[in-house]
Amino acid sequence: MDEIIGQRRKRLVRAGFASMVEDIREYLDQWEENNKETAQEFLLALGQQLDDLFQIRTAHSESIPVDGMLKKIVDDLPLETVGRKLDICVSADPDIHLFINRMQLETICLGLIRNAVENTPDSGYIEIHVIEKADHTLISVSDTGTGITSASQKHIFKGFFHTQDSGAYASKIPFAFNAGGAGLDLLRIKTLADRHGFLLEMESDRCPHIPMDHDQCCGDRSVCSAVNHAEDCERSGGSTFSLLFPHVLFQAGENV
Repeated sequence: MDEIIGQRRKRLVRAGFASMVEDIREYLDQWEENNKETAQEFLLALGQQLDDLFQIRTAHSESIPVDGMLKKIVDDLPLETVGRKLDICVSADPDIHLFINRMQLETICLGLIRNAVENTPDSGYIEIHVIEKADHTLISVSDTGTGITSASQKHIFKGFFHTQDSGAYASKIPFAFNAGGAGLDLLRIKTLADRHGFLLEMESDRCPHIPMDHDQCCGDRSVCSAVNHAEDCERSGGSTFSLLFPHVLFQAGENV
């Protein structure tokens, strides 16, 4: 079983490597246009960026109570600071643990939660569920947000990808609605998934009132003119990102 898992990891890493290199090359081109550092300063800065983005260094693993970790992340979100009005609920058995590096698990979960917050209009809600199955632990983050178009879903995990024109984003402030970004959170999570052997899945329905990437949401479902009631907006769109952690890796203490 260990050999099969090891071979699977290698295949996943090889399959994603070419795409990752292409993304990094594009990132380098963008960086070079906006920064005039010397070669040495540039390489040092790039190395730090790659370490931070992909968390390359081998990290210590420990048994993490998932419920407590998620609730702390939600409690620490700066929603009031950016004027957000969202309900975020965590549903998890306090006895569920994952054997993984704490910083990496926090980075993964915060990335999915931030993605949900930035794509969910005010007066919406986000649900985070942790469920223990027979052979894996499931963490899902579901939102009542704008949803992702079919065209954008094909590229969402590639990184450096905007689901709309960058000039259309209402804000660059983290956790603000429509904050935008280059998709680095999802790229980071996908890279960690390929490396460590957990699965990242997504389901999304685009709000039919803003069917195209360039269509804009008003930002508050309670005042949306396209629907008669806030509940209609809730049923119109949204996304669910799911993480599946196999027990053979994340409960047996074999993950790095």
